[in-house]
Amino acid sequence: MAVRSLPKSRKEAKAVGAKKYFTGLPCKYGHVAPRNLHGACTECNLLRAKAHYNKVATDPDFKETRAKRRRDNVVRSRRHRQKRREEHAGRPKTSACEVCGSEGQTSYDHCHFSGRFRGWLCGGCNQALGAVNDDPAVLRALADYVEKHNGRLSQGDWIERERARKILGKARKYGSFVPPTN
Repeated sequence: MAVRSLPKSRKEAKAVGAKKYFTGLPCKYGHVAPRNLHGACTECNLLRAKAHYNKVATDPDFKETRAKRRRDNVVRSRRHRQKRREEHAGRPKTSACEVCGSEGQTSYDHCHFSGRFRGWLCGGCNQALGAVNDDPAVLRALADYVEKHNGRLSQGDWIERERARKILGKARKYGSFVPPTN
């Protein structure tokens, strides 16, 4: 946009919805350039941005402190989110899964339709619920499937399976296990 077509004052710029205006007067640093609605000279803004970029590009301490500040912010936001979740749940986070009882890290589980808190689950149980889209019918069908096929091993098959499990366990333990390639 040509400088001559810009409004002459901030008030005129606001009235017509322009983002810049041009008074023709120099800023306090001597630039005769358009100004934004905040009154800042566009030349001064450009020089400030270049100076900041040069500082970032050449100063290793700046990069290091910025990275530390970002890490601190992530940790702070995680703590804040956990506190909000415990308040929303109405009870503190447990160390055991409410479904399978396994000890360790637990996750906040909630209904994706209503947003209501359901409980604290381990990662495996939480992922299993997510994999079936929280559908109880699919979970019941999976339970029926597992119960139907778990008892199908004959005594000989069971012995073979246990033997193979022991061999694979020792091979993994001593580093000699190589998975088969298809």
